[in-house]
Amino acid sequence: MPIDSSKSTNGGGGGGGMPRAGFMAPDSPAHLLQPIDQDPTLFRPRAADLSGGAQARFAAEVVEVVVVGRIPSGLAGTFYRVGADPIYPPTYHSPTGEGFHPVDGDGLVSALRIHGGHADFKQRWVETERLKLERKAGRALFGVYRNPFTHHPCVRQAIDATGNTHVLLHAGKLLALSERGAPYEIDPNTLDTLSYNPFGKLCKSKTFSAHCKADPATGELVTWGYEAKGLATRDICAWSIGADGKLTEEIWFKQSDDCRAIHDGGIVLQAWPMVADLAQMKAGGAHLRWDVSLGTKFILIPRHGKDLSQVKEFNYPVNCMTTHVGACFEKDGKVYIDSNRTSDKTWFKAQDGVEYKGEKAVDADYVRFVLDPLAPTGSEVPEPEVLHPLACEWPRIDERFQCRDNRYSYIATYMEGSKPLGPGPYEVTNGICRIDHTTGKKIYYSPSPRCKFGEPVFINRHEGAAEGDGWTLAPYEYIDEFRTEYAILDSADEWARPVALLKLPFRLRNLIHGSWIPEDTIPGGYKPLITCPAPGPCSKEGPWDFGADAPNFVE
Repeated sequence: MPIDSSKSTNGGGGGGGMPRAGFMAPDSPAHLLQPIDQDPTLFRPRAADLSGGAQARFAAEVVEVVVVGRIPSGLAGTFYRVGADPIYPPTYHSPTGEGFHPVDGDGLVSALRIHGGHADFKQRWVETERLKLERKAGRALFGVYRNPFTHHPCVRQAIDATGNTHVLLHAGKLLALSERGAPYEIDPNTLDTLSYNPFGKLCKSKTFSAHCKADPATGELVTWGYEAKGLATRDICAWSIGADGKLTEEIWFKQSDDCRAIHDGGIVLQAWPMVADLAQMKAGGAHLRWDVSLGTKFILIPRHGKDLSQVKEFNYPVNCMTTHVGACFEKDGKVYIDSNRTSDKTWFKAQDGVEYKGEKAVDADYVRFVLDPLAPTGSEVPEPEVLHPLACEWPRIDERFQCRDNRYSYIATYMEGSKPLGPGPYEVTNGICRIDHTTGKKIYYSPSPRCKFGEPVFINRHEGAAEGDGWTLAPYEYIDEFRTEYAILDSADEWARPVALLKLPFRLRNLIHGSWIPEDTIPGGYKPLITCPAPGPCSKEGPWDFGADAPNFVE
């Protein structure tokens, strides 16, 4: 369904000279600048997140998150999330922050730990090499997203991985991932950064996908890297890491044409109509260029073995973004991919020099593509089945059914009939939806038309529970009240109302991906997320005397 792309502004400068405090600089892009304090000569670039929100820029601890309702007794674990939140304004390459990418910036990991009906919250930056260098310098040193030619010369060979896109647990290690390098390992309790590339040099790929998938049948983490041999190279490496942290599979191959941006996938990689352009990078431009003449490409790779004849490319001749995969599985000799699809080109400049910033309505939906693995490479992909016709993002499933035909999808969605809060798919998700692929039934939850949902997670009621039997944990922010909540929705009552709302006293940055880690799988076992002094017996030294027989505090 087309979405109204009109949007409000924060006012313009008007006339010559510097504007009054509270207005945008007239000669600078209004969406990039915001005033600092009340000094009209000072402006800080507005490093907006995917949904248009400003930087949050804080680490935090919240003891006893406010709970309205009752947290289910069987719910125990930690919801880890991560996103991009630059500490310093992105001014090294451009004083106005022009060209800032919303998935760039320092990784900021959050943890919501639920135990015994209570919840605590913690948030910390991933202490990457990049962050440490900028902290030492006291200013920005890195330029355009994934373009070292725009970085300060003294840091061009530094590790540029930010750990800002996904956080997951594998082989006993909590990993913070981004697309431009290996993961960082994070302590699951303190959120301290422990090391870079904790698995060592298992594979020579220079990149490591932030959208890797866990195979519940084998315990392997299936991952890949594009530009695997360096900037703008056509090399792709796909490999698997076993539950013991050792390499189990590895296959190398090349894209058939340009170096495309490869995003979410599993046994199928999705190559967008975005080309890594080395000449453009050297000229100070973006790492990736949107090419309006290209369609989307699906790359089918063997799950096991190194038979390059099984690597096949399939062409979907539509200029669109297939952003995130909810499910990917084989059935009856075909391969199915459930994915978002959007025609909006908000992130990158097109080949013809036109920059798309939401001037056109966004056409976005959730669809199911079908590939025939017996078809020759280069075959065209038929038009997909539409699973959800409204603008939506962040699809998830019951992770126990990864790589298998699944019944339910959980996705943040635009609520039909409400007024869109912005032009892009990340700005209109003011509800959450569960799709039943067997019956076609959909159920929704939306506390307000003026909220924005992030990526939900599904939590099974117990390990042997049927698919869909459990809780959906969904984060969202209130636009006008500047705060974030988590809703716990129960499948038992078809989301009639949240069984509990967990309320933070501030707004979180629009985080990207995350994982629910059950309490019994957290490395080292359960520990309080926020430590407090061990209680001792009551001192009885207070001003009131209730006698020697008065009861004492017992832990």
